[in-house]
Amino acid sequence: MPKSSASKSPRSSGPVEARSTRSYLRASERKTHLLDVGATIVREKGWEDLTIVELARRAGVSRQLVHQYFGDLEQLALELAEQFQDEVCDAAAAAIERHPDDLAAAMSETLERFLVGLREHRLAYVDLFTAQTYRRRLHSPLRAVNSRKRRRMVDIWASYYERVYRLDRADAVGLSSFQYDGLRGLVTQVDAGALPAQDAIRLFIEVLTGAVERLAAKTRPVRTERALRTERGVSRTRR
Repeated sequence: MPKSSASKSPRSSGPVEARSTRSYLRASERKTHLLDVGATIVREKGWEDLTIVELARRAGVSRQLVHQYFGDLEQLALELAEQFQDEVCDAAAAAIERHPDDLAAAMSETLERFLVGLREHRLAYVDLFTAQTYRRRLHSPLRAVNSRKRRRMVDIWASYYERVYRLDRADAVGLSSFQYDGLRGLVTQVDAGALPAQDAIRLFIEVLTGAVERLAAKTRPVRTERALRTERGVSRTRR
């Protein structure tokens, strides 16, 4: 008696099942899904284990489909780097929106969010923010990504300092640049275990608050003197 066709069919493997579960994704959603899977790989294993083969296997798609969306591994890594950097910038913007006039609260929330992410997903963030990477071909492109995101973060905080502390633009940008570069140093210290995260946050906020206050104090007398000169000029004109 011949065997049924069902008995002849091989047992489905994991990747094939995964592929079938993702068949409903529209083309516009597919790339987002692939980036999400890629981010999971990096968070779990680090950048060195990010490969087209592993991404395709986990996403349940063919390697050709991954190449169709990203071209090569370097482009995939760059898009993931953009995504990780945007998460940090978005966290800062959200913290400022929740604490529009409280620097300590806004900065504490930003740092806590990031350093918690650093502890939970060290493999994803440390290499990215300390400009270390596993592929020499990515050194220059990743530096370009970091530079663009640095400008975005600096602009977010500079606008805050201009609005809340009435700093001149140059002082606000200088302070924000100091803040960003200090954050990178903070990452290195916390990652190395040289400083507990909560102590790092407290010390960073103390230093930053002191710098803001000194700049604000320097700016206020200058503006007062300008206002006085303006008032004197108006007074002479009226006479």
